Amino acid sequence: MSLALPIPAAAAEAGVSEKTLRREIAQGQLPVVRVRARVLVLRSDLAAYLEAHRRCQSAVTVAPGKPAFSPP
Repeated sequence: MSLALPIPAAAAEAGVSEKTLRREIAQGQLPVVRVRARVLVLRSDLAAYLEAHRRCQSAVTVAPGKPAFSPP
């Protein structure tokens, strides 16, 4: 496994489009490493970016009109 990924591979690994990843890079949300003409994303930076943007999603399905949680 490589330490850094080119943008297309980083986008695929993150599950977002290249356009989205490039926009995040341009806005300074995701750092990159430039090696000659290549622009690379460190795996550790990608993991930190994803962790910072993680949202807690419940796997619980609730019937309409019923509370998601009823205290005892």
